[in-house]
Amino acid sequence: MLRIYGEMDTSLRQMRSLLSTYEKELQRLPRGSLSVRRQNSKSYYYCNIWSEKERQKFYLNLSQKRDRQLLKKLQRRRFIEKSLPVLKRDVAVLEQAIKKFIPYEPDRICSELSPVYQGIEKDPLLWLPTEPGLKGWAKEPYDRYMGHPQGLIHETSTGLNVRSKAESMIADALTLLGIPFRYEQMLLINGKSYAPDFTILHPKTRRLFYWEHMGKMDQPDYVLDNGQKIMDYRQAGIRAGDNLILTFEDKRHPLTMREIQDTIALHLLDG
Repeated sequence: MLRIYGEMDTSLRQMRSLLSTYEKELQRLPRGSLSVRRQNSKSYYYCNIWSEKERQKFYLNLSQKRDRQLLKKLQRRRFIEKSLPVLKRDVAVLEQAIKKFIPYEPDRICSELSPVYQGIEKDPLLWLPTEPGLKGWAKEPYDRYMGHPQGLIHETSTGLNVRSKAESMIADALTLLGIPFRYEQMLLINGKSYAPDFTILHPKTRRLFYWEHMGKMDQPDYVLDNGQKIMDYRQAGIRAGDNLILTFEDKRHPLTMREIQDTIALHLLDG
């Protein structure tokens, strides 16, 4: 049940972050709306701007870069305007759900009974299932990234194949400490698919954490690509210093087990 609470809390953080991002973006987008007129199988687009007294309407010549950019911005504006009420409603619903949510914990309920009932037998046929074990979560089926299987050449102590020596060290360290994880679980953010190296269930709070190891920091294109990915994560409420764990290495400075242990202690053994 605590896992459910953790997932609701994570979803709420992500939606609040996205809501804030959209509200700020909306302030930067041009005002107006689009209309279209179709004639002889061709479409002619117009921008409509309302003032207090009248509506101004002008043709968008899509052969001109400026007009094409305006068309895209007005499309984006409409998408955000439609998204905001949905996000605001969902945030309000989740806030109320989290406020009212009481995890079902049979042991706690028993401890609150008067002494005459303390010896109650826990009939598994009558009691609802308790919180699933951490290992159970890690073994549940999930949508895993299946691309580039030829890169899975490093084997962990449990037989999991990963893409680098550093990832195998991270996996082994998490396994040794009993911290459940899923390797390269697919994550959808704003229509884009990502596969964080490790999706981790915090052993105490049951909150989801994501661990990305940046192993080629001496390659400029790699750094730029991952910088954009981190920004996309941020829009979804996955933030460094909060629920996103980042480690780095290059050829001259490989990741060490000491760094991995310190990182785990800082982010996953508290709470």
